[in-house]
Amino acid sequence: MKNAIEINHVYKKFNMLSGKNNTLKGKIFNPESPPQKEMWVLRGINLELPPGSSLALIGKNGSGKSTLLKLICRILHPTSGEVRVNGKIATLLELGAGFHPDFTGRENIFFNGSVLGFTRKQIQSKLDSIIAFSELEQYIDMPVRSYSSGMYMRLGFSVAIHLEPDILLMDEILAVGDFEFQKKCMNEILRLKSEGKTIVFVSHSGEQAQQICDQAIWLEDGQIKMSGSSRDVVMAYEKGSATGTYVPEYYYRMGCRSQQQRNFEHALTYFNQALEYGFSEFSVKILRSSVYLELDMKKEAIRDAECCLDIAPPDADIESILKHIQFVKSQVEAVGTGHFRAVLTDNTTTEPDFLIIGTQKGGTTSLYHHLTHHPNIKAAAVKEVHYFDEQFGRGFDWYKRHFPSNLSAGSITGEASPYYLFHPQTPRRVHELLPDIKLIVLLRNPVYRAYSHYRMMVRRGLEQLSFP
Repeated sequence: MKNAIEINHVYKKFNMLSGKNNTLKGKIFNPESPPQKEMWVLRGINLELPPGSSLALIGKNGSGKSTLLKLICRILHPTSGEVRVNGKIATLLELGAGFHPDFTGRENIFFNGSVLGFTRKQIQSKLDSIIAFSELEQYIDMPVRSYSSGMYMRLGFSVAIHLEPDILLMDEILAVGDFEFQKKCMNEILRLKSEGKTIVFVSHSGEQAQQICDQAIWLEDGQIKMSGSSRDVVMAYEKGSATGTYVPEYYYRMGCRSQQQRNFEHALTYFNQALEYGFSEFSVKILRSSVYLELDMKKEAIRDAECCLDIAPPDADIESILKHIQFVKSQVEAVGTGHFRAVLTDNTTTEPDFLIIGTQKGGTTSLYHHLTHHPNIKAAAVKEVHYFDEQFGRGFDWYKRHFPSNLSAGSITGEASPYYLFHPQTPRRVHELLPDIKLIVLLRNPVYRAYSHYRMMVRRGLEQLSFP
């Protein structure tokens, strides 16, 4: 299956003094204008989006988000590299883009629709619905130059979503308009998403980015600084913008999560990046040694484990570090390649009977391990599969392979992914695929959770302050 969008090693530069020459109009009317000063707005962008993906582009003003959208919809062309698009695109960029100011709203529906590549017959069949959705019936035969910014947005959005595109590109379009119409637009965007449309959304609103998109890219100075799930990238961007220090912690946390999900190649990459950005060497290496062990990189595992004794913080538990070193060495001696790797089953029939969800440090891990010690409760290949929030694109059969096949009578199985509690698409996905599943929700006093997290950070050597 072809990707909806492919971007391969794309660079884009503008002329600082005559940037409009980068458009077709500029090249026709000013063909001889020499470049005065070059400004690279995108550098080395690589991206693959399968059909049905939803991607948020976040970053400061001038980071290249809007330029990237314009490359995808072919308003601009890359200086070098390649952009491939498969499917019919609808774009919502600057307010008024695709409208003629002297045409009426009705005339602009046909004009804008034709710009988007739709036939007059297709537009005519949707005309009444477009006008009704925009709630501009009494203004539809007035020239749009008399429209407010909110009215522009209503009409442009209504045209785009009613023509049922394969790919929807939006640039801060929900930043204008009244609250009720924004909610109406959000529902339509989520409907398109549920129907498998591809969505690329530029926003400064982290909440909207997470609500609409599963994945996100953080652009900074024209380069991809970070990519991953929308929740994690938005969190890194917001905290990094506020403090400038969150990026190394982000990579460390992603390494921990990948290790927990037994995706050891990704975990190793994240831990290496955390070290490059200056995260605590002890905290990374004591976990990375276990990752090396899983990847059968024996020398590296022993090196990291032994190093931890020399770089441990003053209040670290030396006895635990020695036990960890002893454990790593014993496994290097006794275990062959791949002994620790999680093996997915050939199961395509067994579905989980329960999901444990809840707050961070709320006890989900302890409860899961307690339950799976019961002889009739079988553990999944990993405790946190993250299918309904981060891995949904892999398909339901991939999810079921995490659970044991041929369960005996009276036995049950399940998983515990706490973050399902916060992901906006999880309730609908669970209801559609597992309508009879039992949900176990764990909540905890926020004060107790905060103190538990503090104690964990102290044990890892990441917190030096004493608790009052």
